This record gives sequence, C-alpha cells and structure tokens, in this order.
Amino acid sequence: MSQDSSALLARIDRLESLDAIRQLAGKYALALDMRDMDAMANCFAPDVRVGRDKSGRAHLKVWLDETMRKQFHGTSHHLGQHIIEFSDADHATGVVYSKERT
Repeated sequence: MSQDSSALLARIDRLESLDAIRQLAGKYALALDMRDMDAMANCFAPDVRVGRDKSGRAHLKVWLDETMRKQFHGTSHHLGQHIIEFSDADHATGVVYSKERT
C-alpha cells in the first residue's frame, strides 16, 4: 500500500471515529430523555464500574433506572459543540456541551 493510500485510510478512520463519538453523545441524550435504560446502558463499556463493588451494564441499568425514574419526571437535552482531541489513532478525549430542561 502506498504512503498516500495509508494516509487516506488514516484520515477516513479519524473522520469515522469523530462521527461515532458525536453519535454516542446523541444516543446518550436521547436514551436519557426517553428513559430507555437499555439504550443508555449500552452507551457504556461492557465492564462499566457501578459504585464501589459492582460492574457491568446490568448493574448500571438498575442504578440508572432507580436514579432517573425517581428523581426526574422528564428531561430534554440539547447538545452543542463537541471538542474532540485524539492522542493517537485509538484514543481520544473530549467535551460536549449539553443543556438540560426539566
């Protein structure tokens, strides 16, 4: 593979990664507003840590259900700009602006 082809593939991968990260924020906000705890839990890694001694999406779903359904009657999240910075091809950090109306 030529150097130009490798650079093009790397750029395409970066663009697809940026889109996936942006989609994740949107999926999270929609799942939260719809109270879809399965979709919300699936926004997290399978081994997500929940509290001090639990992990996994099943435990997260229970925690989210207890927290979200009891504390909030309805929400509407509006996402703003994403700031996403890659440290390498497989790792990124970022911030997304979100405004909530309850």
